[in-house]
Amino acid sequence: EHQKAVEVLERAVRHISNSGELWLQLHSEQELAGSPLLTLRQVFGRCFLALNNDAQHDPEKSQAMQATMQDMMLQHADACRRAAQSIPKGEDPAELWKEMRSTLERAVNAASAPGADGA
Repeated sequence: EHQKAVEVLERAVRHISNSGELWLQLHSEQELAGSPLLTLRQVFGRCFLALNNDAQHDPEKSQAMQATMQDMMLQHADACRRAAQSIPKGEDPAELWKEMRSTLERAVNAASAPGADGA
């Protein structure tokens, strides 16, 4: 069921690449479908490129893009946390914790950047 949602959402973001909500749903469904963290990183990167490109063409969308990217960073950090907690015994989760921390730092920095909501 989650894999079918991923397929539908992949088509949706190809046609409506400036929809932050679709990107967030795609990231979430990828995780629920059991996709590896590499796939989640790719969704994260594609989302950033698509929304950043859209904001460059329409500067009024920049603030909305920043808010969506902050949501995506928090969602991705949480996915890293879940992956680290469920890593098989004997494997080292250090890289996952590191990625979680760096993603959270990016989210905090984005929130405190000039022009961000609440700044």
